[in-house]
Parts: sequence; C-alpha cells; structure tokens
Amino acid sequence: LCILFEHARRWHQVDLGIPSYDMLAQMPVNTMPMLTSIKISTGSTLAFDSISPNPLMLSIQQSSCLRDFSVGFIDHLLPFVQTISQCDVLHSLGFGHIQRPLIDDGVAADDPLFMPHLRRLSMVWRGWNISPAYRTLLPNLRVTRLSTLELSVWASPLSTLRGISGPLREFLSCCSDTLTSLTLRNALMPTTELIAVLECVPNLTYLTLDSMIVT
Repeated sequence: LCILFEHARRWHQVDLGIPSYDMLAQMPVNTMPMLTSIKISTGSTLAFDSISPNPLMLSIQQSSCLRDFSVGFIDHLLPFVQTISQCDVLHSLGFGHIQRPLIDDGVAADDPLFMPHLRRLSMVWRGWNISPAYRTLLPNLRVTRLSTLELSVWASPLSTLRGISGPLREFLSCCSDTLTSLTLRNALMPTTELIAVLECVPNLTYLTLDSMIVT
C-alpha cells in the first residue's frame, strides 16, 4: 500500500479493498488531484471517519473532479455528508451509517446541504437508534437532479423506525421530477405510508421493495 500511495497523484479510478480503514492514515495528504472515482471496502468494524487523521477525506474535500465515491460505514453522519457535499461534480455517492449503542452521534438540525450534481445516492442505515439520524439528514438534503435512490435499513430489535415516511417524503419532494429508480430495503412502514411515499415520485420506471412488511 505504501508503494501504491506514492503514486496516488496519478490515480483516476480506484477500487481499494483493505483489511482496515486505519491503513489510510499512511497516505500522503492532498496527493490525488486527478481522482474521479474511488470505492473503498473493508471487513473491519472501524468506521471510515474514525481515522485520525484521515488524509483521504482531506483530499476528497478539496477535489474538483471526483464524480463517484463509495465507502463503508461511517460514524458521524452530518460532518461526513457536509464534507462530501463540497464536491461540486459528484454524481454518485454510496455510504453506510452505523449508530452504535450508547453513543451520541451529534446529529442536529443544520442548514440545507445542496448537492445539485448528484444523480445516484445509496445509503445503508444500521444500528441501535437510527431515527434521529435519518429524521435530521433526509429533510436537509437538497438533491434536485437525483435519478436513483437506494435506501436500506438494518436496525436492532430495540430501534424505532416509526416516522421514516415523513422525512423520506420531504427528501423526495426536491427530486420528484427526476427520480426514476427507487429501492427500499427493510424500511418497514404501513401500506398507507408507503403509498404516500410513492405518490411523491410519479416518474418512476424502476421500483424495488425488498424485505418489507406491507400491512
């Protein structure tokens, strides 16, 4: 990896599978001026944004050409999305959020996050109490040109998922004209709420409902 990191300034497209995210701490800072696409995966439970420092995030924050970014689970939701929203040409974003037990994620209301160039968004929500996270983030995201949305929810039995349809409808209201593909996995909701969500996206051509309890 150290040998590869020496050539990061020439990276365009990278698919990086590593044992742990902490290996990214070995990267030089601000060395990827040509990076357009990066996917990072790991089997470790360490969160992507738990690295201190995280040179890759510093480089992404200053990137002017990153179009596709996919990463595993992150701990601190809003700071991560706020950083990613500064990538002006980002077209595709995939990430997971893990809410660990007895940890305050620091999720609070904030100014809207505008991502006008985003076309595809894939989110996985996992943890013990993810309600505050999605109830805060979804209404604040402004993705006016989104065409593909994938939302997967994997919560503990003690977690509450009630009220997901309201924030989701508010989120979809910004991209109701452009969204053509919607995937919902484990986003448990009554049929009436599901219908209300689907009414927000009249131009769908692809719909996937996976592992959902429809009343």
